[in-house]
Amino acid sequence: MIWKRPDGKPLSVRAQVRSYGLELYFASIEYEDTGNYECNAYNEAGSNPTKATVSNDYLSDLCRPVLTAPRYLT
Repeated sequence: MIWKRPDGKPLSVRAQVRSYGLELYFASIEYEDTGNYECNAYNEAGSNPTKATVSNDYLSDLCRPVLTAPRYLT
């Protein structure tokens, strides 16, 4: 599993890839973390991307967003 930002921006220093690549976890979130993210699973059969968005709704001190890859990618 590879997490990236389709706009070419690097992943935030606050983002951690967890659970063998299945989750992208943010210990805290800042405005610059908002936007689109893509997770791409690779194996001998090919690749399968999926997308997630972090929006301004996540900008809360109480929130710890976790983006999780769909189970069909595992």
